[in-house]
Amino acid sequence: MKSLVLLVGFLMISSAYAEVSKIVKRAPANYLVALRSENQEVIESAIFYSVKFKLFYEDQDCETLRKELRDLSINGKSESIRLKAFLASYFLNSPELLTKIQKLNYKDSNAFFQMLADTLQEKILADRSE
Repeated sequence: MKSLVLLVGFLMISSAYAEVSKIVKRAPANYLVALRSENQEVIESAIFYSVKFKLFYEDQDCETLRKELRDLSINGKSESIRLKAFLASYFLNSPELLTKIQKLNYKDSNAFFQMLADTLQEKILADRSE
């Protein structure tokens, strides 16, 4: 009986893990759709969640997100989108810098982007002093 309970428990955990794995693999494509939205708030939210995603799933391929963020940093419809896309692109293209960001459940996107800007400023100042 114990082995049957363990087997059922293992199958449930395996099934749940497989579902989470599918969601993680589809996430970059979903963020890409949101980055191409006409709605500024949707785009800004997608930029925020794209960086958070890469922070927690650093092994996931995000090349299409990087390219889209680079494009948004130049051609975004607003200064806010261009700035946030620039910061996101910079961090996604600098894994060593991304590792300096604590893995927390960030909820305030403005505070998050301010933290990214501060971290980048610290890096630039440290590079200049070398």
